[in-house]
Amino acid sequence: METRKYKENEYINIVNDLNKGLVVGFPTETVYGLAIVYDSIDAFKSLYEIKHREITKPISMMVYDKNTIQKVAEVSIKQQKVIDKLMPGPLTIVLKAKNNLPSFVTFNKPTIGIRIPTNQTALNVLCHVGKPLLVTSANLSNSESLINWNDVYNTFNGQIASLIMENASLKVASTVVDLCDDKVKILRQGPITKKEIIAAMEE
Repeated sequence: METRKYKENEYINIVNDLNKGLVVGFPTETVYGLAIVYDSIDAFKSLYEIKHREITKPISMMVYDKNTIQKVAEVSIKQQKVIDKLMPGPLTIVLKAKNNLPSFVTFNKPTIGIRIPTNQTALNVLCHVGKPLLVTSANLSNSESLINWNDVYNTFNGQIASLIMENASLKVASTVVDLCDDKVKILRQGPITKKEIIAAMEE
């Protein structure tokens, strides 16, 4: 099976593949991503196999808007300030997960990483799928994250169902910050700094 390639305005084909439980690729404002719907265990297993990713490493959730965060995670007043100030954007926040999520999404842990992109293609896909996605950088585990769609195609052709022929915008992945207990703990440094996060929380 050869991976199908679509233009930006043909994103509905990506949506259809996601709803079939398939793995797809699309750009974000950081690096290129591989995505699945959050509630398909078969897609989840496929994504880990494709990336050669350790099954102990969770994948962040991507959502369409701020309201969706409230549906999947517990959000305090201070955490909401960070969401309102810095999201959407290149920031993944780790919050206490609600118990309505499938256990394989959180690895039976109490937290979930969540991000809202600014890339319009990614938002179009999220909007039309109508549910959160699990999205990870388009690379083999422990390899450099890919930016160019053609590199993604060459790496994963025949392994993912389809992708969008649009490059990602940055060469660095999102900042990942643990905000549990209203504390700021940087897990991966990206475009947004700890200082900016603290300032937003204390505003």
